[in-house]
Amino acid sequence: MPALVWHQLRPRVRCRLARWRAKEKMNSAREANRKDHSMMFSRQQTTLALAACLALAGLVSAVRAADSDVLATVDGKPITEGDVRKLVQGKLISIESEMYDAKKEGVDALIMQRLLEKEAKAKGVSVDALLETEIAAKVSEPTSAEVESLYEQAKDRIEKPIEEVREALVQHLRNARIEAMRETYVGRLRSQAKVSIKIKPPVVNVPGTGPTRGPANAPITIIEFSDFQCPYCSRAEQAVEQVLSTYKDKVRLVFRDYPLGFHPFAQKAAEAARCAGDQGKYWEYHGTLFKNQQALQQSDLEKYAADLKLDSEKFKTCLTSDKYAEAVQKDVEVGNSVGVNGTPAFFINGRFISGAVPFENFQEIIDDILKEKGAAS
Repeated sequence: MPALVWHQLRPRVRCRLARWRAKEKMNSAREANRKDHSMMFSRQQTTLALAACLALAGLVSAVRAADSDVLATVDGKPITEGDVRKLVQGKLISIESEMYDAKKEGVDALIMQRLLEKEAKAKGVSVDALLETEIAAKVSEPTSAEVESLYEQAKDRIEKPIEEVREALVQHLRNARIEAMRETYVGRLRSQAKVSIKIKPPVVNVPGTGPTRGPANAPITIIEFSDFQCPYCSRAEQAVEQVLSTYKDKVRLVFRDYPLGFHPFAQKAAEAARCAGDQGKYWEYHGTLFKNQQALQQSDLEKYAADLKLDSEKFKTCLTSDKYAEAVQKDVEVGNSVGVNGTPAFFINGRFISGAVPFENFQEIIDDILKEKGAAS
């Protein structure tokens, strides 16, 4: 098997926000003959990067001013911290969320590092040797069938013959296997240790108005900002459905529209779903739109209404009158005010998730909140 090299955590500081995100990357083999297996874990690099990130995060927090502090004056009239915060609240919420993500990833990385060092010490080996034994040596080579299957799934985007990208596909599959094994191994070490995380995520107060699923008294409320023309939103629906089926009466979902400006049919699609809602078929129409994202022109929207046996004239009148145009834009304004700048975006009891994340990401937060509520009751 070609040499496997341990993913290294690479620090990245974003301009102005000093945002560091732990990234793991499969490096090229160190040995020329690519027959020896070696793994590296750059503890010093990781520690320094984390220290810099957390120090910068502390600095940003420390210099936060009081709402009454004067930042500028115009003809003697003050512009206060509170005035500015009202204007750029969405951006500040987004920054606070990124700061939390950076700290949480830093904490997780240091927890992983200490657990690996502890396990290596207990076994009398180096961390590199531990990782080689527990992960690299156990990773099987991708088969030709697996490589070809991956190519078939992605060939429309690759646009190259398989032979030109075979090694890259093999490497991608190796990376995925190493990542999965690393997660499992470190997760086992973590479950055997006494790990307690003290940092708390920022919680945003998001108005929960809009089409809903689930009981009003559910302990978990998920507010989703989405775009019917957004492919990532369509993918996210699978995870959302899994959440609803898994947690049943413990979760209430609120759907809010956030049509992106570069999606020409998203606004009208959002209005059409609300028009269908007037006839009691919002969620059925909602599902139809996500299944037909490539066909969202007005004639398509009217066809879907007919397919659902809606009153076609009422639906068309609703849609062409722009009845819900303002309401859809109000959702966008609310999204902007709470830090949404892309889709899909979710708030789970005020905790922010951005992007088409898998079910497990929802599960982690939901279980954490339910655990807290159980402890509090």
